Amino acid sequence: MSDPVFDLLLRTLLERLAVSGFETPKDLSEKRQLSWVIETLEQATILPSEDFTRLVEAGREVVNSWEHGDLANAVRTLDRALPAGQEKKI
Repeated sequence: MSDPVFDLLLRTLLERLAVSGFETPKDLSEKRQLSWVIETLEQATILPSEDFTRLVEAGREVVNSWEHGDLANAVRTLDRALPAGQEKKI
């Protein structure tokens, strides 16, 4: 059974990704379209501007710490720079 809200969400995501320059697949099953949307969103790494700014500043601090031989502080700075609740993959 099809859910109209889900169908609208899927169509909207596909349309917006296409407009944003992503090459969207044609003639896929709904399940494959959903998989493609999820994979594309995961790979797109979209960040809010405040997170981007914070990460750039943290990057500068990390480089400075690294250059001064303080690897532990560099790692702590990177850890603090990740948004709360963000999955940390190391």
